[in-house]
Amino acid sequence: MYHCYVVGSIFGAGWLMLQPAYAWQAYANPLTAFLSGANENYNGVLADVLSNADFSQFTPGSQLYIGYGVNADEMMAAGRYNTYNVS
Repeated sequence: MYHCYVVGSIFGAGWLMLQPAYAWQAYANPLTAFLSGANENYNGVLADVLSNADFSQFTPGSQLYIGYGVNADEMMAAGRYNTYNVS
């Protein structure tokens, strides 16, 4: 079973992680999973996040990272995440 993680890098302001209730929180370690029980086809998660999360603080130059893994470290090591640029 995989967990899905959503992290945002606000240009010039720092890092945030998306909580299951679509609330952004300051990045902390360990990274909190946005969704548990995800699989390799997580495109629906991207659509869900884009439809329901508040991106008003994301200025041009910010980035959104969405990925999945057994845990955050495994996700990073396996390269199972995508980067989306805010323009």
